[in-house]
Amino acid sequence: MATYAAEELTRFDDLEAVAAAEFTPEAATAFLTACANLTKADASTIDDWLRLIDAGTLSDGDMDTEALRALTTVEAWRDFLRTGDSAPVASLAITLLEVIDFEVDADLDDFLADPRMSARYSKIQALLTQEGQH
Repeated sequence: MATYAAEELTRFDDLEAVAAAEFTPEAATAFLTACANLTKADASTIDDWLRLIDAGTLSDGDMDTEALRALTTVEAWRDFLRTGDSAPVASLAITLLEVIDFEVDADLDDFLADPRMSARYSKIQALLTQEGQH
């Protein structure tokens, strides 16, 4: 589940354009590299990317939603690698659902009524069940 969430939340349309708008060229390269290689990197490498990104962030509190979500995912993945704590992974699972919730007009009485929300929830549940069996 953790790998699926990290990869799903760091890949989106216009990733390169968003990176160019939000970061200096060096920070954009670090951001794109982090998004492309997140689940293959160790915590120390991720720290290096995050330092470059932080130093080259152009926005002043108004970062693009997808960029912010990807950056938060990078930080959560780093925290998970460093501590082994499941809390960062749980936050990524919630974010996966929030992404769909943002895209659809979900009925609060039945938020799984939309097929996309139901499919995402089922995917998360299956991954968690599968990991629990190991």
